[in-house]
Amino acid sequence: MNKVLGIECLSPHVHGNPRWEWSGLIENIRDDVNAVIEQFFPKVDDTDND
Repeated sequence: MNKVLGIECLSPHVHGNPRWEWSGLIENIRDDVNAVIEQFFPKVDDTDND
C-alpha cells in the first residue's frame, strides 16, 4: 500500500499539502468520490407512500 499511496516521495509538488497526509487520506478520498457514487447510486427513500 505504501507504493500505491506513497506518492510524496515521487511527487515533490504534493509535499506539505494536507490533502496528501496519511492521517486524512482515506477521508479525502471518500469526500472526493461521494458525489460520483451518489450520481450512479442515488439514495432510495424506503418509506411506503401508499
